[in-house]
Amino acid sequence: MQQVTQDIQEHMELLRSRIRDAVEAALADILLLGTEEHCRLAGQAAVDLAAGRPIHTAELVISLRSFIRSALDLGPMPADVVIPLQGPTRTQGGAGRGKGDADKGGNKGGGGGNGGGGIGMGIDTAHGTDAAPPRAT
Repeated sequence: MQQVTQDIQEHMELLRSRIRDAVEAALADILLLGTEEHCRLAGQAAVDLAAGRPIHTAELVISLRSFIRSALDLGPMPADVVIPLQGPTRTQGGAGRGKGDADKGGNKGGGGGNGGGGIGMGIDTAHGTDAAPPRAT
């Protein structure tokens, strides 16, 4: 039983490392190609990630979505489309299955992005509204 527990812990650490690498790569791309606002938001997320603090990506995701929709000559997200703050919470394997689904709320065009991939890394994955979470300064 102890070996199984150790194997699970090692696997979870590997997953956290891969998720962190993917988040860092995405933030680097945004810093390279984003607008001034995107760079400011991605830069703050990168600083928080490097410092081991929870990162809040909702405002960045909302800004990116709005920018892309505008660039594609699409209107804003319909008011009746409900997207959890950090995007659709994907079902996680094991004990975490379905967590976060109860916090879904209305939106004003924000959400998608993390999809729950940052669980366990301090990445804020669901709030239930589309308002950006408060930032500690």
